Amino acid sequence: MDYPHSFPDHLKPPIDAAFADAEIEFAKLQKEDHSKDDTIRHMKRFVRRVFLAFAHGACKAVEQRLWKPETMRSELDRFREDLSRHIYHDKSFWSSNRDELYQIDRSVKREIESLEEWANIQNELKDAISRASSSSPQLTPEKDISEKLSIAFPKRAAWLKQRLQERAWNKNDVARFGGPDRRTVQRILDGFRVREDGLEQLAHALSKKGRKVEPADIPSD
Repeated sequence: MDYPHSFPDHLKPPIDAAFADAEIEFAKLQKEDHSKDDTIRHMKRFVRRVFLAFAHGACKAVEQRLWKPETMRSELDRFREDLSRHIYHDKSFWSSNRDELYQIDRSVKREIESLEEWANIQNELKDAISRASSSSPQLTPEKDISEKLSIAFPKRAAWLKQRLQERAWNKNDVARFGGPDRRTVQRILDGFRVREDGLEQLAHALSKKGRKVEPADIPSD
C-alpha cells in the first residue's frame, strides 16, 4: 500500500513498524479464531493500529510545516479508506463485496473516533498547529512541495467528464462498476493527481459500459 505522495519519508518508519506489528498480531489472532466474523474483527483491529500510527505521523508533518492542517484531514480519510480496502482484499478468504467493505470502513471510523487516543491526536494536532505557526519557515515549506505535487491534469478532467456523459453516469456510478470511490473520481474531475491504481480501476469501470478503455487511453496531462 502506498503513502500519500507528499508524506515525508522520514516520518514513515514508525508507521512501517506498526504495519509489521499488525501483520504479526493478525496472523496470531487468526490461528485462534478464524471465522468470517472473527476475521473481520481482526481486520478492523489491523486498520486501527496502522491508521493511528499514521495519524501521529501526520501531526508531526503539520508541526514541521510540511503539511497544512486541511491536508492532514483530507489525507487521513483517504489513508483510512485505502488501508481498509487493502486489508479487506488481502485478508478476506471469501468473495469481496463492495457494500461489506464500505460497512467495515464506516465501522472502523466510528471505533477510532470513540477512542481516547483519537482525542489525544486532536490535541496533538492543535499543539502542532500552534508550534508551526510560531516557528520560522522550513527550507522546504509546504507551498513549495504542493507546487511540485499538485500538478493539474485539465485534459484528463475533460476526458473523464466526456466519458461519464457518454454513459449517463455521475461520479457515484463509477464505484458501482468496480472503479475508484467518488472522492477519487472528483479529484480527477478537478484536475488533481491520483494514484496509478486509481486510474487502472477507472479504466476497468468505464469498460463495463460502452467501448473498452485501457489505462493508456487516459490522458496524462
